[in-house]
Amino acid sequence: MRNYRERQMVAPAILEEAGPDARAVFDHVVKTRKLGFLPNMFAIMGRSPGALEAVAAVGEHVRFHSALDEDLREMVICEVSAILGNIYEWRHHIGKVPERLRARVGSAAIEDEPAPTGPALRFARLLAAGEPAPDELVDSLKEILGDDGLIDLTIMVGYYQLLATFCATLGVEVETAKRVILTTVALLTGSAVAVSGVIGFVGLIVPHMIRLLLGPSHRVLLPASALTGATFLIACDLIARTIHPPTEIRLGIITAVFGAPFFLYLLRRRRKEIGYL
Repeated sequence: MRNYRERQMVAPAILEEAGPDARAVFDHVVKTRKLGFLPNMFAIMGRSPGALEAVAAVGEHVRFHSALDEDLREMVICEVSAILGNIYEWRHHIGKVPERLRARVGSAAIEDEPAPTGPALRFARLLAAGEPAPDELVDSLKEILGDDGLIDLTIMVGYYQLLATFCATLGVEVETAKRVILTTVALLTGSAVAVSGVIGFVGLIVPHMIRLLLGPSHRVLLPASALTGATFLIACDLIARTIHPPTEIRLGIITAVFGAPFFLYLLRRRRKEIGYL
């Protein structure tokens, strides 16, 4: 896979500094992508809110509402990203491709898969490479996917070609920042555990609850999570000391009583969103 310019040529838009119209666009993107933040690529595109609104609307359709099944969508994204060298999209989507096919996506071998996978990915490869698709291939895909499926497939390829051009031209920093953040968080978490011991689920319950109550703005979310987390721990510690005196129950047991059901709730909700339940 070819490299592209990873140094960002345009600074990302900041949600908290956006005007009402731009903020409405940002909030819609965050909501439809089911994230608590604006992905870096969209944040850069957000410097032109009108462009972001138009582009994200097309992406919303091909990612979440197209006639193609979910596995095929992910494979098409990775196929186009491999052909065009879009590292950003490849790294975000290859993990969602069925495991047995991951090593074959982006190679000629994937085109030997039964329909619709093989023909659809051959079609995606040809379009992404700027080559014409033979009439017999288009006719077969029309028969397999229907008119709406063929149109959605064509638009999906074009959409991810556009994103590849965007990333290659303006650059999207992601991996360096991710490594720095993960390393810093791991060191801080390890230090906290070394001092206080293992206390589970606090980092799961509190940020999710605060995000549901106050929204995804990290300017509010981070301090509110810290204060609420401290309050939650004090309450759990009080319960642990008083529920069965003179015995003191381990604090981690109390947090697990609250955290385990909440974790199961989040897992079930997430699986419903992606269609498994």
